[in-house]
Amino acid sequence: MLLQLGQVDVVVASSREAAKEILKNQIVTFASRPELLAAKIIGYGPTDIAWSPYGPHWTQLHKLCFTELFSARRI
Repeated sequence: MLLQLGQVDVVVASSREAAKEILKNQIVTFASRPELLAAKIIGYGPTDIAWSPYGPHWTQLHKLCFTELFSARRI
């Protein structure tokens, strides 16, 4: 379903499988972030996972985060 909330188009997935398929096929769209002046000032540029643009650096951070989150060696 496609909703228009103000000037923003929003896609609503009605099932878990549909959401998984959308996120898997459109990862570049969802992983890209706009460059904000606040991120440049506070975070020393877009170098963390929250503000870095999609690319090799973001992919490496993403893998590292998921490895740490889902490892069996949690303290």
